[in-house]
Parts: sequence; structure tokens; C-alpha cells
Amino acid sequence: MSLLRKIFKSKKKEIPLILSNIYHTANQQNVLISYVKDAFTVASEIPTYHTNLYSCQIIAEAFRDLGYNVDIISWTDHFHQDHTKYDVVFGLGTALEDILGKKVKGQKPVVISFGTGCDHSFSDKASLKRGLEFYEKKGRFLMNSLRFSTESWILQHTLADWIIIHGDKFCVDTYRKENISSILAPVFFFHEVERSNESWQQASKNFLWIGSRSAIHKGLDLCLESFKQMPDVHLHICGEFVFEPEFMEIYHDELHNLGNIHLHGYQDIKSEEFKQILANCAFVIFPSASEGNSPSVITAMANGGLIPIIPDSADVDIKNYGIKINELSVDGVKSAVSEATQLSIDQLKRASQDILKHTHEVHTFDKFKENIKAQFESIINGAQILQNDAEN
Repeated sequence: MSLLRKIFKSKKKEIPLILSNIYHTANQQNVLISYVKDAFTVASEIPTYHTNLYSCQIIAEAFRDLGYNVDIISWTDHFHQDHTKYDVVFGLGTALEDILGKKVKGQKPVVISFGTGCDHSFSDKASLKRGLEFYEKKGRFLMNSLRFSTESWILQHTLADWIIIHGDKFCVDTYRKENISSILAPVFFFHEVERSNESWQQASKNFLWIGSRSAIHKGLDLCLESFKQMPDVHLHICGEFVFEPEFMEIYHDELHNLGNIHLHGYQDIKSEEFKQILANCAFVIFPSASEGNSPSVITAMANGGLIPIIPDSADVDIKNYGIKINELSVDGVKSAVSEATQLSIDQLKRASQDILKHTHEVHTFDKFKENIKAQFESIINGAQILQNDAEN
């Protein structure tokens, strides 16, 4: 074993299962957050490479501000300790399943589940449907390009005292109908893009797809096949697909040999290169089968004023400035792109201005903290009233 690997292993062992009282407070109440422990062990002060890291930090700060000692566990880890020491448990994953399997109704802790996408029962079926359609078309079933949950997390979706959904209306509607609320995705704001009329004219023929893994689930195949048939418009792809070599092989010609499809690879959203890609495009297109208020779409809207072209299942409210993909198919994508190209420069500019105004009002991390803190207060106070009534 190399010295570097030994050092890494030894450092990894030093991190406890539970990060206890991370703010070193002396409050009377305790909360366990089951989410992204890396946000407090390996992340920078404000980690910008994934919104869930900073979201987890803000959630912890919200509980601290409400008067809780804050413990953190990774959503992938089991919890076998005494759960009754906690007044509240928040988050998702294995720890919540362990606690809910032992919790007595009406007794603490108050358990708040955090849903970061559509309910698994919906999302898995939606991804499988896209996979089977791809199989019928290409004769291959690409598991790595789909998205399936490894755990059902059935207890937290049914027994939790409350569910907060990281999503909008479509996503919320895939869950149970009672004791549930939602919160919109926060994104980072790094760029202000200004375009002249001439720049808008050029951008009106350029569309951005931005994502990471699960290319078929997120509709990249539909975009590639659609833009192959529409040489007068351009598709820009920001994403890295090292875990999807079969997908890259099948679409090698589209990704590398067409003059109107541009593969940019992974992009740091803070970079000037990403800012230039945003400036070159007027639209963000994302025919995903299932999302929770898609942060990638909102990032493009917030940083470049890009106009969303998405289906309902991408879970972003397009209001009066977006274009809906009515069907997750090549024809559905082509129809939406055709509609987009009919917009005038004045219409594009007005839509972009509305998008920037809206995203800067509701998708900031400050707004996220304000909203989730208020939800925590309301949920916990209501649950405590119910517990007191049960005891009396």
C-alpha cells in the first residue's frame, strides 16, 4: 500500500460515525441531521461544487439558531444509538429508517424526512420507462445511464411526522398528501451575462443541456437525436460521462462528428468558460424523466437568464417565460425547440429579464434558510402540541 493511501485511510478512520455538537453549544434540545456529513469534514467553508453540501450547512445553522445542539450523520450510515436523546431528527436515508423502526408514536423525537427528488416509486418507474424505450430503439439496456434508488426508504416516506420536499408542485404530488410541504432549490449566483441584440440573435439558435450522470434518465439521448435532425440549431453539452462509456460509444458520432453539437465536458460553474457558454445560449433544455426542482436548470436560469425548455417532470415552474416539452420523445423535443426558435429577440430579452428577477428572489441560499427555518419552527411546534395532548 502506498504512503498516500495509508495516510488517507488513517485520516478516514479518524472521522467518527456521528459528528457530535458541531457548534459546541450548550442548549437544552438536540437534533440529529442525517444528510451530507462531508459538508463538515471535507468541504470548504462555502462548498460550491454541489448545492447539497452548502444546503446541509445551512440546515445545521437553522437548527442551531433555533436553539439545538446539532449532531451530524451521513445519510448512508446506520444509527444504533439511543434515539430518544434527540428532540428532532431531520434528513433522509438509512439512519431515519433505523430510528423510525424503533420510534414509539407520540414520543420524541419528531422525525422530519427530507425528500430531495420525486418519490422513489415514481422516479424508478419513470427511469425504467425511458430505459425500456431506449432498449426498443437501440437494442441495449444501459443501467448506468438511468437512475434507480438502491433503497426504498419506505418508513420515512410513510411514518415520518412530516416530509419537507426539496422540489416544486410536480415533485410534491408524487408523495403522500398529508403532513407535507416543499422548499425550492437554492443555487449559486456567480455570473451576470449581458447580450447585445446581435448576441441575442446568435444565442437564439443555441441550447444548453447541463447535467451529470444518468444521461438517458435526463434526456440527453433525446436531445442528441433531435439536434442531429435539426442542423440549423446548436446543442451545447456540459457534463462528464466517465461512468457511462456505453452511452458515449452509442452516440460517438453525434457527440464528436456533428458541427451543431458541442461537448464541453465538466464545467466549473464559477469559471469564465462556463459564463461564455451561458452567454452563447438563449435556452436551457432538459427533458428529464424525474427531478426535484432541477438545480442544473435553475443554475442556468439564474446565472445566464436562460429560458427553460423542460417537461413537467423536470419540476421547475416555467411560468410565462418557458417552453414545455409535452412528450419525452424525439418529436416532443423537436417540437419544443421549433417553438423556441419562433420567439423574437424582444420576447427572448423580456423572458430572460423575468427569469433573472424571479430566480434572484426565490432561489437564493438566504431565502432557503429563511424558509426552512420557518418550516422547522411550525412543524416542531405543531408536533409538540400533539405530543402534549397525547400525554394528557
